[in-house]
Amino acid sequence: MRQVDSDDVAELVRSARAEARALVHAELVEQFASSYRAALRDAAEPHGAPPAEADPARPAPPRSTASAGTTGDESKAVRPSEPPEAGDGWYVYALARADAIDGLTGRRGIDGVDTTVVEGPGVAAMSAVLPIAPFRAAEREPDLAEDGWLAHALRAHDRVVAEAFAAVPLLPLRFGTLYPDRDAVVSMLRTGADELRAELDRLAGSAEWSVKAFSETPAEPADQLPPDPGPSDGTGWMTHQLRTATAREHRQRQRTAAAAAIGDRLAGYARETWQRRAADNDPTRPVLDTVYLVDDDARVDFLGELEQLRRRELRLTVSGPNPAYHFVRLGVDDG
Repeated sequence: MRQVDSDDVAELVRSARAEARALVHAELVEQFASSYRAALRDAAEPHGAPPAEADPARPAPPRSTASAGTTGDESKAVRPSEPPEAGDGWYVYALARADAIDGLTGRRGIDGVDTTVVEGPGVAAMSAVLPIAPFRAAEREPDLAEDGWLAHALRAHDRVVAEAFAAVPLLPLRFGTLYPDRDAVVSMLRTGADELRAELDRLAGSAEWSVKAFSETPAEPADQLPPDPGPSDGTGWMTHQLRTATAREHRQRQRTAAAAAIGDRLAGYARETWQRRAADNDPTRPVLDTVYLVDDDARVDFLGELEQLRRRELRLTVSGPNPAYHFVRLGVDDG
C-alpha cells in the first residue's frame, strides 16, 4: 500500500468539503420545506390555535381560585354548523358580556366591514357579515403573500380583537370562525351561555404575554472557540472543525439552559403558561417561546422580573398585553 501523499490529502479535503456542502444543502432544503409546511398549516388553521408541534402548557403556580373551565375537546355546546361554500356568513371575532357591547360595535375589520353585535342571554358576539368564498379558498390553497387577502384578513382580525380587548374584557376567537347565519350565532350564545359567562369570569383581569429568547449573536466570542491551528493537513483541519462545532454546541446548550431558567422564573408570576417546542440547532428561532397568562395585578412584577432576567447572551422579546388566545377553553370551532 503506497503512502498517502499531499495530493491525496488535498483530494480528500476537496471531496469532504463537497460532501459537506451537499449535506448542508439537503438540510437547508428540509428546513425551508418545514418552514413552508408550518406556514401553510398556520394559515389554514384558525388563528390562536396551538400548532401541532406545540408542547402542552406547563403548570404554573396558581394565582387565582377561578374555575378551570372546560377544554375545547370536552365542550360541544357552542360548535357552529358548517357554513355553505358561497354566499355570506356570520363571522365572529370575539365574545363578551352583554353589558359591554359598546366596545364591540363599529370596528373596521376584514374586507373593511364594520363589526356589529349579536346578543344572547348575558353574552354577546362581536360579528360581521362576510363573504364565505375567500375563507374557503384560503383553506384549499392559502396565499402566503404579504399583500394577499389572507395576510390582510389575519391582520384585520388581530387588530379588531386587540382594539376591543383594550376597551372591554372578552374571549378572542380563532381566525376563521364562521356561522351560516345570524340565527346560528344566537343559538350558540343561548346554548353556551353558562359556559361563556364562566370563561369570561375565569379570564377577567388577565392578559397573555408572549416572551421569546433568541441565542443568535453576530459571532461567537473568540475565547469560546478553539484556536485555529493554521495551515495543516486534512486531518488537522477536520479535527479543528469538529472542536469548533463541539464548542458551539456547548454554548447552545448553555443558552438553552439559561432560557429554561428564565421561563421557570417568569412562570412564577403567571396563572398559566403555553409553550412552543424550542428549535434545535437553529439560531434564527427562539430557544424559549412561551406565552404567559398574567393577572393584571401581577403585571408590574412580571415585567420587573423579565427586566432582571435579561442576559447578555440572550436576546429577549416580549409582546403584550394581548387577548388570551392561547388560554380560552371553549368548544367554539371554525366553520
